Amino acid sequence: MLLIASGCDTHVRNLGSGFKLVRDQRPASSASAPTHHLYYDAKDLGSVGQCFISPSGCHALYEQKGELMLFHSCSESLKSVSELNGAVPKQITWSEARNEARVAYSGGKSITVVPLSACACRIESRPLARNK
Repeated sequence: MLLIASGCDTHVRNLGSGFKLVRDQRPASSASAPTHHLYYDAKDLGSVGQCFISPSGCHALYEQKGELMLFHSCSESLKSVSELNGAVPKQITWSEARNEARVAYSGGKSITVVPLSACACRIESRPLARNK
């Protein structure tokens, strides 16, 4: 019975690596769209529009109140990267090996290159040591 009561919450979308997107369950006015909050573990990163999680799970780039925000999960630091001026991020090309992400926008705004922090939490690919 407990399993049924704690079933899947349709208001929560697990994005992996500790990130989740939670739809605000408060009734919204008919003119406004439902809001979503991005969480890293239990930390609420605020109301978001588009959001993108890096393949390693170390970084999140997201739209918040007209700004492009960057969150680094290892240090739990958050910073504003760029003013969006009405543009909407539509695609992120992650290059964590070069410590950068390229953001493409709808509406023809030029691409933004976002420097990423070196990530101590990323697991490096290393060959296994041979047994002697």
